[in-house]
Amino acid sequence: MSKLARALVLAATVAAMNLAGMAAIAQAQAGDEATPSQQELADRWTYYHQSTQIPPAELKARMQADAAQRALSKRWTYYDHATQMSPVELKAWMQAQDRADTSTEPPAQLPAPVPPVEPSGQPVWLVVSLGGLAAAMALVAGLAVVAARRANRRAQVGPAT
Repeated sequence: MSKLARALVLAATVAAMNLAGMAAIAQAQAGDEATPSQQELADRWTYYHQSTQIPPAELKARMQADAAQRALSKRWTYYDHATQMSPVELKAWMQAQDRADTSTEPPAQLPAPVPPVEPSGQPVWLVVSLGGLAAAMALVAGLAVVAARRANRRAQVGPAT
């Protein structure tokens, strides 16, 4: 393969990669408002992975064990505070705990699996057209390679006499 053909193929490859990268960035920037945070994605993945890899009976048993552990921890914390606080301080602490518990109480049942994230609304035609442009550039590079080979063969054979 000639140096020109190699250069053309390399240029077409770099251009296609550049276009693909720009399309990905444009798609990511267009959907920033609706894109969940990394923590939300991690939580969704963890929940999905755990709920699909653990048999339902075992998952229910684990959730009950976790609830029992939380209850035991609450009782121990209450006992610890009750022995070290005055009755007024203990009452104020209990009220604060009740307010915190009602806002962060775990659900009684498992929530339904989280559906996959919907597309951001980026126009599909844009991504498809960029892919088509990259394919066209690769085709042009291939034709350039074929033309360079033919020219190289003609130069080696010489003129027909």
